[in-house]
Parts: sequence; C-alpha cells; structure tokens
Amino acid sequence: MARKRASRKTGKKPARTAPSYGRPFSGKLVLGVLISAALLGGAVYGMRYFFLNNAFFTIREISVNKDQDYSFRKGEKKLESIYLGRNIFSVDPRQVRMIVQNDHPQLKKVEVRRNFPDVLEIDIVSRQPAAVIDSGGGIIIDSEAVVLAVGERSDDLVKVKGISFFLNAPSRGEKIENRALETAMLLLDALREEMGPYMGKIGYLDVSDRDNIVINIYGAEIKMGQEDFTRKIYQLKNIMNDPKINMKDIKYIDLRFEDPVIAPK
Repeated sequence: MARKRASRKTGKKPARTAPSYGRPFSGKLVLGVLISAALLGGAVYGMRYFFLNNAFFTIREISVNKDQDYSFRKGEKKLESIYLGRNIFSVDPRQVRMIVQNDHPQLKKVEVRRNFPDVLEIDIVSRQPAAVIDSGGGIIIDSEAVVLAVGERSDDLVKVKGISFFLNAPSRGEKIENRALETAMLLLDALREEMGPYMGKIGYLDVSDRDNIVINIYGAEIKMGQEDFTRKIYQLKNIMNDPKINMKDIKYIDLRFEDPVIAPK
C-alpha cells in the first residue's frame, strides 16, 4: 500500500488580499459629473438673467396701505424716485422697510412685500397720539411714550405736567424713558377704559410729585398716589356719578386712603 505523505507545516500564513471597495471612478464618470454641473449652473444663470432683465418684472407702482388718514405723500414720492423702473427681484423688502422707518419714526409698524409681477406694496401702521407733555412748547407722545411731534400742542389730548428736559429735549421718534411718565401713561390707559365719557373733562395730570400723581378734573384735584389705580378710579367714578355731589364744588378728593377724603371749596 502506498504510504500517505505527511503534510509539513511551513509556518507561513497565507497572504491577505486587499479589501475591495468597488471600482474606482472612471474618467467618463468624472467628465459626466462636470458636464452636469456646468449645465445646471448655466441653467440657473440663465433663469436669473431672464428674471432680472425681463421688462415684465419692472416695478410700475408703489402701493401704500394706511391704517388711517395719515399723510405719507412725501414718503411715497421718495420711494417712487428710488424704486419705480427697477426690477422687482432686485429690491430687498428689508431695505425698503429700513428706509421708511428711518424717515418716519412715528410709524409703529412697516411691512413691505413684492406683489408680482410689478407692484411694491407697503403696509404702514401709525402711532396714535395719547398725551402732550407740557414742556418745550408741547411734546406729543403715544401710549408708549414715543415722541410724535415737538413744539406742538393739542386741546384734544390730556396734558402731562411735571416733566422737564432742560437742554436734552427728545426728538421725534425717540422713546422717552421716564418712570413718572410711564406711571402717568398707565393711569391714562386705565382712565380711558373706565371713564371714557369723562376724558374730555380732564385738565391735566401732574407727576411732579413722584409719590402722588394728581388729576385735575372739573377743576378739582384728585390725589391718586402712585399705585392701585383700578380701585381708585372705581371710587372716583362712583363719586362723580353720585347725584348729591357736584364736582365743581369740590376742592380735592384724596383717594390714597381706604375711604376717600372729599374736601369742598
């Protein structure tokens, strides 16, 4: 019988083969990618050129929507001089809004949008006069103490006394940071809500004493203190509605105590 030959171990490990990660990119594939990118870039450029140079998208109208009968003709003329005839895609609504707000700080809100194909539309919300500060010839402000006009007065607005600016008079569009004025405006808001029919009888609010705001109504002084205005206005309303009381015969009413103090003339 034939003998089996014993296998001999050589001690050498079989050589490892490199892992396969797929076939490398061919030159044709790279060329195809480059051509596709070039075609896409050309298409984007072509579309951009078409929209930016097509007369169909030329701005022909500036449309302004106002919340009230507010004169904005000067603003419209400026916007027309800047934007009429321009391509609507080249106009940044944020830039338009900034121009309007810088020129008209008395506006509370400005919104700008492109109304395709050829209209630039602007919505404006103006601030409403709320009071006039008895200083500097009259400073008209809104409910947030933003200055609407300087050197003007209005008999239709409640006068606020006791605030002085010396040489630092505020400018139009500026928000006045004054704690006493802030409290006075909160009081005015509460008065309008609860005593609307009597607002025309208020002569002024005096905030010269920070601890005690005084309302002059029907010629009588109403001492309000500086807090808890809702309760005090309710008391004042009841007093004024009392048929036994004639406000013209009252010197002052002190509402700083739990029970009102009424002093006749």
